[in-house]
Amino acid sequence: MKPLKIYMCLFYENEKSIWDSHLTQTLCKMGHEVFVTRKVGLQKSWYFFNRKFWGPRQKERITENILKDVKERHREKGIDLFFCYLFPFQFTPRLFRELVSLSIPSVYFFCDNFAYKEVAKKYAPYVTLNWVPEKNAVQQFERSGSKFLYLPMAANPDINYPVAVEETVDVSFLGTKTPYRRHLLGQVLQSGLNFRVYGGGWCPNQKDFHPPKEDIQDSPAYPKPRFMERVASYMRFKKSALLRFMRYGLVPKLRCKWYARLGEEYETTLQTVANRRYLSHSEANEVYSFSSVSIGINDQFNPLLKDRFVFYTKLRDFEATIAGACHLTQATPEGPELFVDGREVMTYSTVEELIDKAKFLLKNEPFRKKLRVAARKRALAEHTWQHRFQRVFSELGLRR
Repeated sequence: MKPLKIYMCLFYENEKSIWDSHLTQTLCKMGHEVFVTRKVGLQKSWYFFNRKFWGPRQKERITENILKDVKERHREKGIDLFFCYLFPFQFTPRLFRELVSLSIPSVYFFCDNFAYKEVAKKYAPYVTLNWVPEKNAVQQFERSGSKFLYLPMAANPDINYPVAVEETVDVSFLGTKTPYRRHLLGQVLQSGLNFRVYGGGWCPNQKDFHPPKEDIQDSPAYPKPRFMERVASYMRFKKSALLRFMRYGLVPKLRCKWYARLGEEYETTLQTVANRRYLSHSEANEVYSFSSVSIGINDQFNPLLKDRFVFYTKLRDFEATIAGACHLTQATPEGPELFVDGREVMTYSTVEELIDKAKFLLKNEPFRKKLRVAARKRALAEHTWQHRFQRVFSELGLRR
């Protein structure tokens, strides 16, 4: 395949981010020339959005900054493909409409479609190809008449790999804390298993990442919202909350409060088995290797759904298996298409099943080793980011 000139626009301007290592590095290794977005205000958008100092002016400014950068790169070297992973609050659909006028095909990768349904409704119709990682979200794109390709997450074998260490921990979980995970893992811990938790939010004194101070200062590229814009933004927030209440009633709000309290009784206990800092890729690989059993949890809470939860295969399932973990993961609709249950991974649907299968695996070391080898072999053969990009390029007709 002829090398492509790809413009990469990720939602958080950080060359050391996880998505840069997965997406950008893979494309470079495949021989493509990647242009990473210059500073256009994406990192600052999170700062202002989380403080509700956000409005159409800021959203449009980021869109304009991206387009300006794209046009400059296109004039300088030419662009064969625009690839982005952006949140809808950061930009407007005008970005994709303008790319059409520039004759630049676009791919929109987004992996939180249950929480941001406006992606399929308002943005996807203008995109050349939408990359949808959640199988159950495909219906949203079908209804909008958008062109899409269902492709699950993947892993990068250059950053996720087995480490030659002995098993020293019975069971571990590596991932960000949510109330659902707190509730589930709290029950696992109560079962008496030797357990460790790694990831963001598990310890009260754990420092979250914040943008450097200089990245949130006022600048010509991304001005700080004026006072009246802040007031208008706050009023829009209140108005949208009122509209949601009028449309859905009190039930979603009550469900959110119920969800926030889920597993509270295990909070203190889980802190005693939690790692107190974020892990690098190499440290995460060690965790997968020295843990006899690695748990995967594939939860997504949605207060508008009657069943409240959606489960789909997450990034961690591929990172763990390609790193050679003995992976016990939550069952999902697409799971059987990705790994063979009982031969490459093991799955669970209830906490009781999780505990029983974890105990079974701990008693059967030869079986654990077979799962480790088989899962990594399958992941290397079918579930790397390179495999995913090859499918995307083929769908776009860029094989030449």
